[in-house]
Amino acid sequence: MAKKALLVGINKYRIPGADLNGCVNDVTNVRDILLKYFGFTVKDIRVIVDERATKKNIISRLHWLVDNAKEGDCLLFHYSGHGSQIVDRDGDELKDRMDEILCPHDMDWDGNFISDDDLSKIFKNIAKGIRLEILLDCCHSGTGTREMVAIKGLPPELSFNI
Repeated sequence: MAKKALLVGINKYRIPGADLNGCVNDVTNVRDILLKYFGFTVKDIRVIVDERATKKNIISRLHWLVDNAKEGDCLLFHYSGHGSQIVDRDGDELKDRMDEILCPHDMDWDGNFISDDDLSKIFKNIAKGIRLEILLDCCHSGTGTREMVAIKGLPPELSFNI
């Protein structure tokens, strides 16, 4: 049984005036808790913060997290930073017609964000028996993964913490 965690915290954004406080500290605290109380080792955890938390790097590490996972594995994705919404582009958001997004350091409104649809594509092929925990500390996180199980075809046994 493998344990793997991806922890993303963004205090500093490329967009002037968008900086936050405490997100990198959140990642440090979660990392310490995983190491001290949950049996993770340093090699089990990937941390990306601030300028390194680009869309490309986050997506790449998400694939590191889930690709080759096997039954019995425990996976954790923690994101602390800005979140937002955009008008749904593919018609799959039946209730509010909005896609929730995570805002990477290099965020722009021309597609350089991570949508709930992007997350769904990455997480939908997770095999049965893999425990996936998702912790989103950002605006609009309440629906960032909620509809993945019902609408986007994810197995209902996946665990989502919102």
